[in-house]
Amino acid sequence: MRIFTEYEKGYFDAEINSAQRELETLVSIRAESNECWSEDSIIVKRIRELEEFIRSNHNPEFALRGE
Repeated sequence: MRIFTEYEKGYFDAEINSAQRELETLVSIRAESNECWSEDSIIVKRIRELEEFIRSNHNPEFALRGE
């Protein structure tokens, strides 16, 4: 379980939201491109990193602590 202050929880939520937006953008760029992206390409590597970050931080158990 993670213990957050209200500020830390807001920051964490913003990080997750930002990662989701970046992932959506990169996936749409890849889909609209006529290029064949290999697993070694920077865009595919970044997509995999973002997917892992979101998956590993999806719905964490947390509690808010007072300041």
